[in-house]
Amino acid sequence: MSADIKQIKNRIKSVDSTLHITKAMKLMASSKIHRADAAFRACRPYTLQTEEIMGKLLTKENGRHPAVVPKNPDAPELCIIIAADRGLAGSFNGALFRMLDASEGKDGPVIAIGKRAIEYAGRAKRNTVLKVASSEKITSGQIEKITEIAVNGFLGGDFSSVCIAFNRFKNALTQYPDIIKLLPLEISSGSGFVTEYEPGLGEVLSFALPFCVRARVRSAIKESYLSEQYARRNAMDSATENAQEMIDSLTLKYNRARQNTITQEITEIVAGANAETQ
Repeated sequence: MSADIKQIKNRIKSVDSTLHITKAMKLMASSKIHRADAAFRACRPYTLQTEEIMGKLLTKENGRHPAVVPKNPDAPELCIIIAADRGLAGSFNGALFRMLDASEGKDGPVIAIGKRAIEYAGRAKRNTVLKVASSEKITSGQIEKITEIAVNGFLGGDFSSVCIAFNRFKNALTQYPDIIKLLPLEISSGSGFVTEYEPGLGEVLSFALPFCVRARVRSAIKESYLSEQYARRNAMDSATENAQEMIDSLTLKYNRARQNTITQEITEIVAGANAETQ
């Protein structure tokens, strides 16, 4: 019986140690959420504005522009994958990778952003055009390089299309993986107004294209990082609750075992005393 008590006590200590870790990770994720949310909201107006401008430029007159019609439709699709730098975030990374495995362009080249994305590309044996070690600490220069590879590769015919896979943020409890198309651009229906551009509509679209792609890539990276922090906080919150429930259950089991041991010892003492008096 004493061996069982010692084993239960050791398990309580082990789970309590895990509890401290999950609590600490939950607090760390919570502290990063405000900064991540501010960064995402700061880049959204610029992204929306560039998309609005591109919508005005994408008229029927630009229907044969290189940004609209792939130069080489038979070329593979380039996928920009944004994942976390670490795990312990529930299904954040796994759901994204399962979606990619089920997608049509699952064998095409990729740009991997984040340690987990690089690991996934290696496991899936995808041709990795560019590796960015950290999605959290990505620099403007690295985003510029990603944009350059995507735009020049599409316009040059190396890629038939360019997409970006990342986790979208819906609310504090819901984050979900998604794939959006960056290139080719889609012609809008138009507003009915005719606008003249200098030096020309096509030239203006070519100039604005890298700005639009860069803005959307940056926005996706910021949104993915925000989703990651919420996912990790939720996962660590659940892990903390489960650990506490396990500690409570083990403590109850430990107390019962101790009570049984004490009862048995008292019974043995009483039985011994009665034997001596007889």
